[in-house]
Amino acid sequence: MVEEEEEKKKKKKKIDPSYQSAAVLGLALVSMGEKVGGDMMMRSIDHLLQYCGTPVRRAVPLAIALLHVSDAKG
Repeated sequence: MVEEEEEKKKKKKKIDPSYQSAAVLGLALVSMGEKVGGDMMMRSIDHLLQYCGTPVRRAVPLAIALLHVSDAKG
């Protein structure tokens, strides 16, 4: 009985991490319209790279590209 409950808990813990990648891109889209938002997003991206898993790290280069689409400074 206890083993069955533990197996159910393990199954519940399996979460599809693809929504996290979409969240990173959404944050970049929201903050790409203003300079201060872009600067704060770059700081957040630094934290994402340090502390998050592989799906988030894979979305970070695209998020950075979205932040600098028409940025002339480089």
